Amino acid sequence: MSWVVLSEAVAILFACYLTSIGGLLRTQLQKILYFASQKGIIRDSYGRGYYGPFSSDVANSAESLVSANFLNEAIEFFPQGIGYKYSLINNLREVIPKLKEQTPNRVVEELSKVVELCQGRTTLSLSIAAKVHYVLKKMNAPMSAEEITAQAEKLKWNISPDEVLDASTLLKELGLIK
Repeated sequence: MSWVVLSEAVAILFACYLTSIGGLLRTQLQKILYFASQKGIIRDSYGRGYYGPFSSDVANSAESLVSANFLNEAIEFFPQGIGYKYSLINNLREVIPKLKEQTPNRVVEELSKVVELCQGRTTLSLSIAAKVHYVLKKMNAPMSAEEITAQAEKLKWNISPDEVLDASTLLKELGLIK
């Protein structure tokens, strides 16, 4: 499946619309759209980031949507720091179905599947899964959990072999690995 149909901004709006958890943390949004980019839903503009694959295009689009009053950006406080959560402005919820009508069904269905599989997972587990996929993609070869861990370390990512195995479950569900 390699169709690139959605702009980052439209994908962000759809992802926030499709989530049932009241918004997405910035890292969750980045990872969901990373997986979407790997399925050809949006352009792959991802490179190495501290929390895994990161796209400045996605970050800039989210900021533009906040500035244009299409997204709310709320600060969330956690024991280990703060995070930013994005959610749709209330009246935009009525507009998204019209936008969906103008988008091929297979694209909306595929993005819906990615959001559904990711939204019940922690931000950390999404980050680890994205890191594992990024390593596998860069190496372009089958690898053991220990080999993935060693390659991740070269990217300054600390992932255990057990975390690699846990991440592989989500990657299989997403259809990104066999």
